[in-house]
This record gives sequence, structure tokens and C-alpha cells, in this order.
Amino acid sequence: MKIIDAFIVVYFIVLLNFFFNKLKDFSCNIQRIWNNSISLRHSLNFVTMFFLLVIFTRNNAVAPHILVLSTFVLYLFFILVTRCEFKFLMAFVVCMFITFYIEAYKVYKLSLKNISQEEKDNIKTNVEKIEISVQVLAIIIVLIGVIVYIGQHVREFGKEWNWTLFWFGVQKCTGDSVPVSKSLLSDINLGFKQILSSKPILKSKPI
Repeated sequence: MKIIDAFIVVYFIVLLNFFFNKLKDFSCNIQRIWNNSISLRHSLNFVTMFFLLVIFTRNNAVAPHILVLSTFVLYLFFILVTRCEFKFLMAFVVCMFITFYIEAYKVYKLSLKNISQEEKDNIKTNVEKIEISVQVLAIIIVLIGVIVYIGQHVREFGKEWNWTLFWFGVQKCTGDSVPVSKSLLSDINLGFKQILSSKPILKSKPI
């Protein structure tokens, strides 16, 4: 499976979560269960991602256990995307747009009949290099965004912060604003320190 296909799967799951977070057209029972069960949301997301991978690879012979393993890896990346600081999330979306635009451009150019095969090969090679560069940039943006988010999360929860809280989130946000840091570098520094520590690095919430 191409990296661009993996990005499409992750993007679709993100959109699916925005949709399910509304749930206005579902029964009250479904809304209540969905809103109160983090494990249910993760399970449905994982199964949906697996279904999408099966669809994308249906023309290729891929062992089922490889698909399950790929789903685990992609789902980990999906969680990182959802734990990304907002500005970096938007930058990631822009990178995905650029990737899809370049892919559409490549498909269009390769479909033209008035250019030689050599020109087509050059276009394919050059475009794929750009695609890879943008995709690597997108992954780097997500990783930095996650580090920033961890720094903000640590400042928000203080000594109550833990990795379970980070990976699985909370049932409902408190609505309190995150304590403002002095700079983005401050969040990155705090995030790195927390990643390297097994315990919360702040003993209380900053004032």
C-alpha cells in the first residue's frame, strides 16, 4: 500500500470521528454509550481502519496478519494525529492536500498521449520525489505537534498527568483553557522532558 493511501485512511478516520462526535441523528442510547465509552470508540475506529485497508489492498494478495499489523501501525499514527497541537494539525492537513494534488497531477500527466514515454518516466520520478518529501514533512510536523501537545497537556494537568491520559484521552474536556506558555519552544522543551521521564515532571498546575 502506498503512503498516500495510508494518509487517506487516517484522514477518513479523523473525519469519521468528527461525524460521530455529533451523533445528533442517532438514538439517545447510542449517543450515551458512544460518549461514555472511550474503548468503544477506539474499537470502532480500529475496525473501520482495517476495513479500509482491506478495500485499498483488495487487488493485491496481502496476508491477513500483515493487514492487522499494518492497521496497528496506522492506528498508532492516527492517535498521534489526534494528539497533535491544532496549528500543527492544520499544517498536516495542508501537506495532505498538497500530496493529493501532486498525485492527481501525476495521474493526469501520465494519461496524456502527446508526450513520450521518456517524458512520462521523468515526470513520474520527479513527482514521486516531491511526494515523498511532502509526506516525510507531514510526519515530522505531526511528531513536533505531538511533543508540543504533551508540553501543553503537562501544564494543564500537572501531577495528574500520565501516559494513559495522553493515549486514551478523557471522557469530557474540562473547558478550562490551557495555561499559556512563554513560547512554542517552551512547550517543546517541556514535552521532551516528559517523554524522557516515567513520572509527571510538574508537581502542580502552573498558576
